[in-house]
Amino acid sequence: MAGIDTKANMNKHSREILEYLYRQRTDNHINSATLIELPNITGVNSLYRKGYITAVFTKDKSIKNISINGKGIDWIHDNSVSESIQVSTADIDKDIISLKIRSELYVHIEEYLKNEDYFHAVEESYKYVRERLKELTGSEKATQAFGYEANTIVDNEKIFGHEPVDDIEYDFYKGIRFLHLAVQFLRNEKSHSLATTLDKNLALHYISIASLAYDLISRQSSSPEQI
Repeated sequence: MAGIDTKANMNKHSREILEYLYRQRTDNHINSATLIELPNITGVNSLYRKGYITAVFTKDKSIKNISINGKGIDWIHDNSVSESIQVSTADIDKDIISLKIRSELYVHIEEYLKNEDYFHAVEESYKYVRERLKELTGSEKATQAFGYEANTIVDNEKIFGHEPVDDIEYDFYKGIRFLHLAVQFLRNEKSHSLATTLDKNLALHYISIASLAYDLISRQSSSPEQI
């Protein structure tokens, strides 16, 4: 990924912290850790400034808990910090494709999937995407965040990291906008309908759309909170 730290450039303590937080989130389904639980707290501020982790503060502004965010998870996946971390990849066998969705999204809908409640797994995956959009823009509605409602301005810096540099990138941004519009209206359809039995294969297609929509607005953005 362009601009992301290489394995060699990130020091040992920072790698240990990211690896620990990644294990918590994916193996133990815990979203945050207190500083005292970390293997080594050296490097926390650097990771925070670079946007790899998100912090929760106490009233006196000291850091209480931290958690790995989308950018930190991307670094883990791109650099394979430890051989003990198994990173899933996309597999193709004729018309059957298995792929990895965003880890934080999976954690959110895991129980629904285990219970084969695919209707609510889909609904929650779309709600999760909309919450991410709200973190970045202040609005969970794609129609508002992307300027389709009156008197709204699109903040490309917050959503994508920078303004489009040419017509090709502008078209790419526009495609992402339409993807999020789809998420908004598909979620609205689910939330205004009675829960029904949803085919597993169809549900996974819906969830993959949610994962893509989340990923495309999270790759270039830093942590929602800054020092």
